[in-house]
This record gives sequence, C-alpha cells and structure tokens, in this order.
Amino acid sequence: MHPSHSHFRNVVDDITRQISYHESIVEKLREKRQAAQTELDSLVYPVLTLPPEITAEFFLWCLPTSSGGTEWNQVRALDEAPMLLCHVCSAWRDIAFSTPALWANMKLQVLPLYSADLFRAWIARTRDCPLSVHLYHFGRTSQAIFETLVDCASRIQCLELVDISVARLLQMEQACSAWDFRSLQRLTIVQDKDDHASIGAFADTPLVREVFLDKVPPRNISLPWHQLTKFTGRMYSTEDCLEVLRLCPNLVECTFAAYGRHPDDILTHPTLQSLTFIMGHSGWSVADGTHLLGCLVLPALQSLYILDCDYSEFADIFTGFLSRSSPPLRKFGIHLSEATGTNLQMAHLLLMPELVELEIWDPDMICADGFFNLFTSNASFLPKLQQLALTGSPIRTLPKGPPSEESSRHLLATAALALTHRWQARQEGQSAELKSFRVVWSHVVDLDEKVLAPFKKLAAEGMNIKIVSQNRVYV
Repeated sequence: MHPSHSHFRNVVDDITRQISYHESIVEKLREKRQAAQTELDSLVYPVLTLPPEITAEFFLWCLPTSSGGTEWNQVRALDEAPMLLCHVCSAWRDIAFSTPALWANMKLQVLPLYSADLFRAWIARTRDCPLSVHLYHFGRTSQAIFETLVDCASRIQCLELVDISVARLLQMEQACSAWDFRSLQRLTIVQDKDDHASIGAFADTPLVREVFLDKVPPRNISLPWHQLTKFTGRMYSTEDCLEVLRLCPNLVECTFAAYGRHPDDILTHPTLQSLTFIMGHSGWSVADGTHLLGCLVLPALQSLYILDCDYSEFADIFTGFLSRSSPPLRKFGIHLSEATGTNLQMAHLLLMPELVELEIWDPDMICADGFFNLFTSNASFLPKLQQLALTGSPIRTLPKGPPSEESSRHLLATAALALTHRWQARQEGQSAELKSFRVVWSHVVDLDEKVLAPFKKLAAEGMNIKIVSQNRVYV
C-alpha cells in the first residue's frame, strides 16, 4: 500500500524544520565568526577600531591638493582618493560612500557613453553637500551631463567648464530654461575657440564673486558684473579689459592676458588693489598688458605683477602710469624680456616708496648693478622693502647676451654688500626693514665659498636667505 499524501507532507515539514534548525546554527556560527574576525582585525589593523566619523575625517585629508585653492578629484582616478580608499576593504568602502564631502569636488572629462553615468553616481554620493564641478573636453553628446547639472545646480559653489564650445554652452542653456545657480560663487569658462554667441545661463547668480573667462569677451556673456571682486580675462583686447573695469566697480583683484594698443581715453578704477598681466597669444599678436597701463589710473593699487612685457615703449608707459596713479604699491614683480631688459629704470622704483615685496625675473647686469648700487648708497630707496627675489636665468652680461657665470658671481658680490649694509642699518634701529633675499636660477651656476660666505653669515644672523639653482641648493 502506497504512503498517503499526508505522510509526504509530514516528511517535507520535518526536513524543513531540520533545515531551519541547522540554518539558524550556521547563522549563529557566521555571527560568531564575524565577531571573532572583528576582534582579530582590531588587533592586526587597529585603525578599524576608530569611530566611522574619525575615519571619514582622515579620508578627507587624503584628497588630492592643489595650489589653486580647489582640490579636484578625478572621477576616473583609481590610484588616488576617494576611489583608492574604496578598494582597501568593505568597511572603508562603506565609510567612503557615506561621506558626502569626499565626493563633492569632482573633475570629469566629458566623453560619450559612460561619462554621464559616472557623473550621476558621484552626484548621488554627495547627497545635499555643496559642490565644486570641473568638466572638460566636452564630447559629441553632453545632454545627459547637462540634465544632471540641472538637478544639482542649486548646490554648485564652483563651476569650471574647460575646452567647451559655444554650441555646447547653448545646448546647456537649452537643457533648462531657468538654471538655479543660487549658490554659485566661482565661475570658469574656457572656450575651445573664439566665438561670438551670447551666454545667458549665469545672469542670475546672486553669490558669484570670482570669474575666469578665456576667449569669452564681456560683451558675449551676461553676468552680475557689479558683484565681482576677482576677475581673470585671457585673450582680451585692451578694449575688453577696459570694459570689464567699467562693468565691475567693486573689483579688487584682476588678471589679464591682453593684446592691442590702448585707446586715448583714461579710465580710473578707485577700488582695484591687485593687478597682474600674464603672457598669452591671440592670432599673430603677442598678448602684452603693459599697453593697458597707458590708459589707467589706479589709486588703490597695492600689488602689481607684469609678466613677459615685450614692448620697447614700456619705460614711458610705466612712468606715466605711476605718475598719474601714485599707487600705494606694496608688492611688485616684473619679468623683463630681452627686448626690455634695461627698461626697468631705478626712477620707477623710486616712485614706489611703500614697496614691501619685490621680485624681478631675468634681470640683466645693467639693471642689477644699478639696483644694488642705489640700494647701498641711498637709504630713501625702497626704505620699507622686506622681501627681495631674483628669479629665472642666471645674469646676462648684456641685455640680449647669454647667461654668464662670471656676471652671476659679480651680481652676488654686489648684492652681498647691499644686503649687509641694509641688515646692519636695521640692527642699528634705522628705517631699513629688509628680512628676506631669494635667488632662484633655472640653470646651475658654480659658486665658490668666497661668494657664498657673506650670505651664510647673514642667514646665521637671522636674515631669510635662499640661493638655489636647478638641482642645487647653495644657501
């Protein structure tokens, strides 16, 4: 007689109970094993005993750093934080994924297919954290990227769009009729080529204070210009530079790569405190901002750096600017090209009595000798100077001559006399305030102990002395 259906049901139920019983035993064993493993890990890896919030703080200190002020995290970089931290162990991965600030500063190359998915994943990990976003090398399809930007735009404090075409910028504007950049404080746009289309996505940015534009003249972008306190414009004509200064009455710090001759009218900007001219190229013209000084009056200017000026008229332009503005300059740096090596006249420096920091790139012997001789003989010459630096190639005997070791040694001998004179005057309670002298050469120079001894003596007495060249430290 065959067993009944009820018999088989009882057998199945009995086996099920046994399975449940043994599964509960296995689960308890797993829990004991995990507890034992945790105890073992705490002995072998004490770092795992830290509270998660402490570990998260350590993780933030592992992020890449940069001198630019923003710590960009490459989205695809598996060999640095935060992605590197996720490959150590599951505990660290869980902590990393639950730390929004770890993912808040992202740098992503915009390519077709997978870039949008990566971008969305990083954005999701930031939760409600404020964001800094750097997007570059925009590919053929960026619509999904822009749609993700729409969702997080209100949290973005710093936005950088690099090597982006106007077509992509217009696509970005069309992705959303009204961008919500309520938190944006810093904006960078670097176009891949010159274009004349108008950009309106950033017109309503109530907190923006810093803007960097490359190949985007002021007439082609709508911004709350009156709010800006810091601006950088690259590949700008002198007319573009003047327009920015007119539009930004509260500007404090400004950098230009400018080209073209200045117009005849004079512009006064009463609040600008820092101005830097950098080198660049625009078509066949070498960008040189020194001509812009010919039409400016900057009575509040405290910091001026002129890098790679390349016009023979520089001396007259600069003299006129200093005479008109009478700026209270405290920091001044200049890169003297071969064409203008003798054009930094001592009369220019005599018009800067408040100068505290001075840096000269690639000075020739005529300039250096004149400087240190006057520095020794005239106590009223730069009386408040505290930091002096000579940077670049070793000294040239002639403005267009090659670097000369003999001239470089002669410069240091002359400098030693001048520095010793000022240092002694400072110790005797006179007005001299020199505290630091730095020479950084791009080529190795052979210097004997006789040349270096006076500097070592000054360093031993408390002056900050640094004399270095490529792969060599002298003092």
